[in-house]
Amino acid sequence: PGALLRITSGAPNAAGFVSLHPCDVAPSSSTLNVRPGRVNSTTSMVAVRNGQFCLSSSVATDLRVDVVAALATSGVGVQPIVSTRALDTRASSRLAAGATRTVSLSSMGVPRGSRAVTATFTVLNPESAGSLSIGPCGAGSWTVAIGNVPLQSFSLTVRVNDTGLCVR
Repeated sequence: PGALLRITSGAPNAAGFVSLHPCDVAPSSSTLNVRPGRVNSTTSMVAVRNGQFCLSSSVATDLRVDVVAALATSGVGVQPIVSTRALDTRASSRLAAGATRTVSLSSMGVPRGSRAVTATFTVLNPESAGSLSIGPCGAGSWTVAIGNVPLQSFSLTVRVNDTGLCVR
């Protein structure tokens, strides 16, 4: 089973991150990036094991966790997976304006044949305001406005295909 959660952080003592994960799995990526002086919020799915899930934070912060939906083990078509960082351009090269990056299903830990994913996207230090198009490779996509601020984070449930997810 799993759960769809809305996580809100208030009054962090510094910039940092919160990770949502099954308690028996060490977090490998951030779920929510937090900064002092603003409300930080996202929605994410997590696998629930033995009736529990865990939150880890790199900084002291107040957290509010709202259960948005509970996911059953069969019949609903939604399968929570362990959160993984599928793309990090800091480790390679920045996403240039007009360029497209393909994120494969395997890099997301998602089985072939999946129709959609819920993912958290974090934009760090954009050169200017603009937009991102996110969707199945070769098909329609969501367009998300990006401001010219140092850190922006949001979650989307977006369609994928067997090629994966394309970000442009």
